[in-house]
Amino acid sequence: MSGLRAVILTILTIIGSHPFPAMAAQQPMFFKYLTLQDGLSQSTVTSILQDSQGFIWLGTENGLNRYDGHSIKRYLRDRQTTNGLANDFIWTIAEDSNKDLWLATAGGGVARWNRLTDTFDVYRHNPEERNSLASDSVRTLVTGSDGRIWIGFDNAGLDVLDPVTGEVMHYRHDAEDRRSLSSDTVYALLLDRVGHLWVGTDAGLNRFNPNSGNFTRYNYNSDDPYSLSSDRVRSLFEGRDGSLWVGTRGGGLNRLLRSSGRFTRYRHNPSDAKSLSDDHVRAIFEDDTNRLWVGTSNGLNLFNRQSMSFSTYHRDRRPGSLSENYVMSIHQDRGGMLWIGTRSSGANTWNPRGWSLGHYSADWLDDTNVTSFTSEEDSLWVGTFDHGVTQLQNGVVVNTYRAPDLTEDRVMSLLLDRQRRLWIGTMAGGLNRLDLATGEIVQYRHDKQNLRSLGSDGVMSLHEDRAGVVWIGTYGGGLNRYDPNAESFTRFAYDPEEPNSLTSPRATAIVSDLDGFVWIGTDDGLNRLDPTTGSIIQIRHDPEDPTSLEANKVYALHIDNAGTLWVGTAGGGLSQLLESDSPLQHQFKNYSLMEGLPSNVVYGVYTDAQGRLWLSTNNGIARLDPSTGIIKTFHKTHGLQGDEFNFGAHHQNSQGVLFFGGANGFNAISPGELEESSKPPQLVLTNIDRASGEMVSTR
Repeated sequence: MSGLRAVILTILTIIGSHPFPAMAAQQPMFFKYLTLQDGLSQSTVTSILQDSQGFIWLGTENGLNRYDGHSIKRYLRDRQTTNGLANDFIWTIAEDSNKDLWLATAGGGVARWNRLTDTFDVYRHNPEERNSLASDSVRTLVTGSDGRIWIGFDNAGLDVLDPVTGEVMHYRHDAEDRRSLSSDTVYALLLDRVGHLWVGTDAGLNRFNPNSGNFTRYNYNSDDPYSLSSDRVRSLFEGRDGSLWVGTRGGGLNRLLRSSGRFTRYRHNPSDAKSLSDDHVRAIFEDDTNRLWVGTSNGLNLFNRQSMSFSTYHRDRRPGSLSENYVMSIHQDRGGMLWIGTRSSGANTWNPRGWSLGHYSADWLDDTNVTSFTSEEDSLWVGTFDHGVTQLQNGVVVNTYRAPDLTEDRVMSLLLDRQRRLWIGTMAGGLNRLDLATGEIVQYRHDKQNLRSLGSDGVMSLHEDRAGVVWIGTYGGGLNRYDPNAESFTRFAYDPEEPNSLTSPRATAIVSDLDGFVWIGTDDGLNRLDPTTGSIIQIRHDPEDPTSLEANKVYALHIDNAGTLWVGTAGGGLSQLLESDSPLQHQFKNYSLMEGLPSNVVYGVYTDAQGRLWLSTNNGIARLDPSTGIIKTFHKTHGLQGDEFNFGAHHQNSQGVLFFGGANGFNAISPGELEESSKPPQLVLTNIDRASGEMVSTR
């Protein structure tokens, strides 16, 4: 036996809730696309279903598609085959208790796909037979628990088919009978959890009573604000709480309170950005976390049940946005992926667990880079490259600090000291100190005539040690220590002739260890400063020594709970300082691409409560478990603001939440709320190629 092929369907690996609650801004969605280039037979995805074996089926205007997570198998009409599709336009896909699929086609009747034989049985209209369908133009269908198939037609009412006996019953509109179907044009069908059949037509909503064979009608009444908002019903969905949601063409979204028969309407309001994006509702879906999604002809909407408002996702200029605004279908697979079918741009997929990585994006972050953070309790300060500093409280903007109050808007570093003074380092405007209690801002600039002034107007890094001393890393002026009594600075400069000076005048990172030593990273080596004596030990990469620092350009420094120093470098990955009996012996264990890091450029390093290291890099965020050496990498497709992060844009608050920033906002990650999925991937054998060439389909 050869050629055994297995299909492993996608299982998400991230679960958890959002670590930065009560955000005012809309959380962005990053979509991946399934299009003609991937093998999709046509770009209008009218229906999406994951079957009992895990395959994703997509109905289009030109064929049925089966996606296995890797490739697409297409089913199209073949005139030479008697057991194939009679029409390629698929409106609806449903699966019955026998695991066969039922298809509503536009002109080819109803088709049943037999899983065992991989063939189709077709049910058509025959005017000479009473037990044939009322029409070949089928718009929708639903499978019942008793095995019967309910079928809605474009202009022929409602049928119910018993596949075992072949018997068909017809229900039609009768203008003289209010208990009949309200219209023969049926767009949506729903069998609710108690077995009631709901029928959405072009003349209102109907509830069918199987005992009496009568229909109860729900219609629009201009004099009743609690009536259905429009009679042109296009979609139906039952929520987990039993709510019946009704989507209409021209009337927006409705929620039916069954006990009273009253509807709550949700309409588009051009003057309200939080209203439904459009009144033509084509699809409604509630995901596994009870989020209600509404697909319209102008965007995808997420309903906020607390505020009774909507967040809308449109196609825009950003990579990964919705591929098209006209949404035709919505489905969620068992791995958690949300599938969005569009009118002319194929299918979109989105990983909702990506929101557990806390991607934050807002209007004030557009077209700017996040460069720095600092925090206290419920406040977060975010530094940007050209929009100054923004203060958030529980995700809401409460203050903005910009020039001329600041020396300039290009912020490179932030520090909130223990006296609640906010230190703001800039690209070329020196240092600003904001007293949060009084609002007073003091500006510090470099003065060539004053050796006690700031060493340079470019401030790259800020740090407060355990004694409350503020240290400033500058671009060109080395390391500076702030003297609060004299309001001046002591400089630790670079001198190429002095081995006891800094290795470079550009101090990129600062941290103090448990023994009181201050470590200074530069663009040309690492330094250890003894603040009591002012002596400096220089540490550089030695190409002849594999235990030396891996690279001289240092971007990040971190001391973990055990007192170990971790060094993030540009070009050498991550270096761990090993314990040594000699203060002059500095040996490192190095982690790079060879050990599984996604990049050798490491911008930020922090330790979580489990002792795992989190690294922001030029290719995603890496999580390293030092005890096992296992590295897990998260990318933009998981929910990151992007795969590339920024120098200096990293922070850990007192609750352990990690903040990493880049060109598309920032991520707020709560490490304890991210777990690996223990659910094994579903394995399906699609065929076995025998030596004779015979192909055998399998379940």
